[in-house]
Amino acid sequence: MRMAYYRPPMTERTLLHALEQVRRECIYGADGLEHVEALLKLRGVDPDHLYVPRKMSPDRFKSRVLKRHVVSALNEGPKTSRQIGESVHCAYPHVSVEGCVLRTRRSLYRLKLQGVVGREGILWRLMPRAANTP
Repeated sequence: MRMAYYRPPMTERTLLHALEQVRRECIYGADGLEHVEALLKLRGVDPDHLYVPRKMSPDRFKSRVLKRHVVSALNEGPKTSRQIGESVHCAYPHVSVEGCVLRTRRSLYRLKLQGVVGREGILWRLMPRAANTP
């Protein structure tokens, strides 16, 4: 004997959330935006008043990549944050030099809080490792 499962009907709220997500995908580059907006209007929702979060920047660094670049640049010796930012820019030419310098400075301050780097005037350097760390 085959069992029949009861599937409750889709609520209005669930349907609107799904249409909003499809509209976001259409705004970010998929086709069919006018059809999705027509469906929203049929449901009584004004598509122009819906919030669409901005897409993440394409020049965003992935997790810990910038940290590795900063530490490898400092392995060569003490440098200014501008010099480190320019070396990061060589690895990521699609990001502006100023953008690399700003991101590098943020990363340097985070690394300073962790005790990885230190500052001597305007020069940043790697801190010596403790004797008991591997």
